Amino acid sequence: MKRRRKISSGDPLVDWLFVRIAQILNRKGTNITLVRSLTETNCGRRRTIYGVVEYGEDPYKNDILINGTHAMNRRPEGRGITLLHEAIHILMRTVQEPRVLNLEPLLWERLSPAQRRFIIFYVPRHFTDQR
Repeated sequence: MKRRRKISSGDPLVDWLFVRIAQILNRKGTNITLVRSLTETNCGRRRTIYGVVEYGEDPYKNDILINGTHAMNRRPEGRGITLLHEAIHILMRTVQEPRVLNLEPLLWERLSPAQRRFIIFYVPRHFTDQR
């Protein structure tokens, strides 16, 4: 039997979070879609957003939408950061946006290059005209 190689950053806490995020991305109920345009209406104003999670009735079924045309998301690394951000929202549903925004760059910096490639691998390469 073949043994799987463990992808590690050397930091136990970062590795623990990465395993949880990998489980979210590997779930059959998690759909990741790259869209051309993604806007949010807040207080009567529309603004372009990087990504959003649409929670399903079942906690294991979620849709992640990533805005592929936003300036930050034009490169695969930017899309990977956005996917990580949205996966953190799924992992920690009760944590508010400012805390996720603080956690995302800290976690991304501490991930190993192999862990980053793993997350970027899950970003679709082609656009879907949904939304």
